[in-house]
Amino acid sequence: MRLTELAGRRTVVWGLGVEGRAAARTAVRMGASQVVAVTDDAVDAVAGASWERAGLADVPVLWGGAAESARRGAEVLVVSPGVSRYRREVLAAERRGTHVTNGTALFLSEHADRTIAVTGSKGKSTVTRLVAHLLGKLGRDVVAAGNVGTSLLDLSDTDHRRVVAEVSSYQAALVDHAPGVTVLTALFPDHLPWHGSVERYYADKLRLLTRQREGGRALANGADPEVRTRWSGGGLDGVGLYASADADIRVERGMLVYDDVAVFPLARSPLAGAHNAANMAGAVAVLAAAGVDVRADAGRVREGLATFAPLPHRLEVIATVRGVTFVDDSLATTPQAAIAACRAFPDRPLVLLVGGHDRGVDYAPLVAYLQARAASSPVGLLAMGPAGRRITTLIEGVPVEVCDDVTRAAHLGAQMAGVRASGSEPVGGDPAGVRASGSEPVGGERPVVLLSPAAPSPAPYGTYDRRSQAFRSGVEHLQQLRA
Repeated sequence: MRLTELAGRRTVVWGLGVEGRAAARTAVRMGASQVVAVTDDAVDAVAGASWERAGLADVPVLWGGAAESARRGAEVLVVSPGVSRYRREVLAAERRGTHVTNGTALFLSEHADRTIAVTGSKGKSTVTRLVAHLLGKLGRDVVAAGNVGTSLLDLSDTDHRRVVAEVSSYQAALVDHAPGVTVLTALFPDHLPWHGSVERYYADKLRLLTRQREGGRALANGADPEVRTRWSGGGLDGVGLYASADADIRVERGMLVYDDVAVFPLARSPLAGAHNAANMAGAVAVLAAAGVDVRADAGRVREGLATFAPLPHRLEVIATVRGVTFVDDSLATTPQAAIAACRAFPDRPLVLLVGGHDRGVDYAPLVAYLQARAASSPVGLLAMGPAGRRITTLIEGVPVEVCDDVTRAAHLGAQMAGVRASGSEPVGGDPAGVRASGSEPVGGERPVVLLSPAAPSPAPYGTYDRRSQAFRSGVEHLQQLRA
C-alpha cells in the first residue's frame, strides 16, 4: 500500500505513542475519510493531554468494545511497533480484507530512494547516527530518524535529500518497498514474544534485505556469525559483506581499510570494542553504497569518525572512582550485546551488572563467556530482576550477588572491585568479591563496573534511561563519599 492511498479510506491507528501520533497526523493530512485511534487500555489524563498537544484533538481515541468495533470497520489499520502484527486481532483484520500496515512501510512506499535503512539485532542506533554524522561532515543534507526518535512519517512532507532510518524488526515486518541502501549490523534471537519464534524474528528482521529491489544495495556485517552462516548458505544472495577479512571494507592491524586505502586508525576512535569497529566499517560501507567516493573524501571521512561521540547509555564512561571505571551500557538488552560490551574491556577485572525483565531468551552464551573469562581474569556478577536471578542459576565459578536496587548495585559493584567508598569501611555488607576489599584496587589493570544488563529494565525502573539514571546516582554518591 502506498502512502497516497490513505486518501478517502477509513483509517484506524493502533497506538498512541510517537508512531501512532505520526500515523494519525499523516492520515489526516493525506485525506483519509475517517481517522480513529485505538488503544488497549483506557486513556489516562497524561496520554490524553499528549494526544491533544500533538494536534489530534479531533481524532477520537477508543478502547474496549468501541476499539474492536472501529477495527472491524477499518479499511486500513496502521499498527504501532508495540502491537505485534501476529496478534489475533491483527490477523483477524487481515482476514476481513483490512489492509494492515505501519508507519515505516507507508513512508518507504513513497520515499524508498532517499532512504538508508539500518537494521540488526544490535548496533542499529550507533550506525544510524554515525552514517548521518559522516554524511553531514561531507556536506550532505541528511536527517537521522526512525527508531532513534523522529518518526519517519513526520518526514514524509519534508525534502531532506537523505534519510538515515533505524528500523526495528517490528517496523520491518510489514515493509514491501526496500530502501535505496539497507545495512544489517547483526543477527541473533530477540523480541521472541512479539514475533512468536526465532525463525519468524529472523524473517522479519531480514525483510528489508529480501525485498531489496533492482538497483538498491544491501549490505551485511560479515563478522557476525549468524549473518556469515546465512550468507554462505545462500540465504543472503546479492548482499555485500563488510567487516570480514574478505570484504572491501574491513579491519586490518588496528586500521579501518577500504580496498587499498587506510581510512582510519581505530585507536583514534571514541568508540570502544570490536563490535564498534564493525559498526564503523558498516558506516563507511554505506557511504560507498550511497555514492560517496571514499578514497577522494578519506580526509573528511577520517575527521567524521574521529569526532563522532558515543551515544548515551552505550558504553558511556560515567566516572572513575578510586581507580574503578564505571560504564553505562544500559541499552544492551540482549546477551550478545552484553558480551560485546564486556569484550570492549579485555583483560581488565570486571564486575557486570546484569538482569532485568525476563523475556525468556537464552543466556547460555553470556554465561559461557563470563565463565571462560573468569578463568584468566577476575569477574564478578551483580544480578538484578527475574532475568538476573535466572542467570545466577546457570553460572558457576563466578562470585555473584543479587541486588534489585540499581543505585545500591553501583556501591556493591565498587566493593566487589575492591574499593572502599570512603577509605574506612567497605560499602554495604561484605559480599564475596572479585578481590579483597582495600583502599585501592588490587593489581595493575583498573577494574570496570559495567552496567550492561542483557535484559529490558525491570520494575520499578521501567525504561533503560531510568535504570541508567539510578546507576549514575549510585556512582555520584560514591564520588561524594570519596570527596
